[in-house]
Amino acid sequence: MATTPSISAEMILSKIRESIEHAEFESARLRRRNSRLTGTGILAGGLSTAVGALAVTFGPVVSQGGGWKLTCGIATLLTACATVCMGFCQQFAVPDHLARATACAGRLRALEVQLSLGGHSHTEVASEYEEIMAFYCDLTL
Repeated sequence: MATTPSISAEMILSKIRESIEHAEFESARLRRRNSRLTGTGILAGGLSTAVGALAVTFGPVVSQGGGWKLTCGIATLLTACATVCMGFCQQFAVPDHLARATACAGRLRALEVQLSLGGHSHTEVASEYEEIMAFYCDLTL
């Protein structure tokens, strides 16, 4: 019969806090990435629309040789930038990963409170911690 090493509440609490730190770091990193991609996409789309509206209202934005071509080229590049940024955001599932990282941090915080207040035995908390780590294995170390 194999014996399992005794795990103290302090050791579990230390691991939980380490995992919380990692999950919150991931959340912050993903939040920045999401904001950057979404913000750039919205800005580029808005600028593209403005270039097009100005061209329709006042003529080509650049009035020297090939003004219409250059104006359309600028609008096209801005639209492409907006499309690529929003595509990256969706392709890499940044909002989904952000939601998972935030949920993981929240569950770990709840576990930390349970253990700190003595609401559950440290073996129950250790078991739940293992479940959380297995479910969020893509986010945790």
